[in-house]
Amino acid sequence: MHELIDFRLFEEYAAKFLLPSVGKKLGLVTRQLVVSAGSDLYAKVDHADKEIKESGKGGVFGGWNITRKYTSKELAAAELFKLQITAYFEPEGTACGTDYDESAVCPHCGAGRRLLGDLILDLGKVPKGKDFAQTIANDEWIVSERLAMLMQTHGMTGATFEQVCSLKKRREGSPIWYRLNVIAAPVDVAPPTCFGIDPFDDDPSGRYRCPAGHVAGLNILSELSIGRGSWDGADIAITRQAVGDRQGALMPSHLIVVSPRLRQLLIEHDIKGFKTEVAYLA
Repeated sequence: MHELIDFRLFEEYAAKFLLPSVGKKLGLVTRQLVVSAGSDLYAKVDHADKEIKESGKGGVFGGWNITRKYTSKELAAAELFKLQITAYFEPEGTACGTDYDESAVCPHCGAGRRLLGDLILDLGKVPKGKDFAQTIANDEWIVSERLAMLMQTHGMTGATFEQVCSLKKRREGSPIWYRLNVIAAPVDVAPPTCFGIDPFDDDPSGRYRCPAGHVAGLNILSELSIGRGSWDGADIAITRQAVGDRQGALMPSHLIVVSPRLRQLLIEHDIKGFKTEVAYLA
């Protein structure tokens, strides 16, 4: 596995420790820098970020993303995969009239709301050409009619599909969307999975970790490991522990795992709006 981190550096800081030719300028204030984990450039970003934070400023980068690339042998040997929905849209359900029961929401992390009735969304805002999508709330997942039928036809286990209600009057011939309702028994996150704020900050104070165990951290920083005994073999499941922080419309969200056979089905049928990486059974 080869791990790459895509940083969006603030140019005012990047110019102090990088040559102009290193990375790619994105306008006047941002520089993109893609580095391998553990490389000299990675260490430079780490050092500069610590210096900036120690001076009382926010940090050297405003965004980051981790990409992991696997060999064909590693993919073939995988027992499980983490699936991430990559197509987002807004507004979220509550802005469209969706009702949630918040009586059991955790006072520490804000996790635990429960959908009441139908999921109502502005389906005209769903990204075109996608089969997976989610609202900016992070916990509202939808799939295209094609994908829902595909999973049902091929006997994929672990989820049911409920038609999403459109906020606006549906035009004849417009796409039909379904809520992805994962009903499989939740799986447990296991070591050595790491969570934290960013690649250089694993949140030692536990600011974003729920003391009741509902939320594991603000972001997942490593590959995902799952307790072997907690997975019952379902083709799709979610982790018992959520990730993220409740801020306005944003909600903590559970991680999705899928079986190799479901991943293969998605690839064979050119399903759009997701990416996967290897997960491990520990």
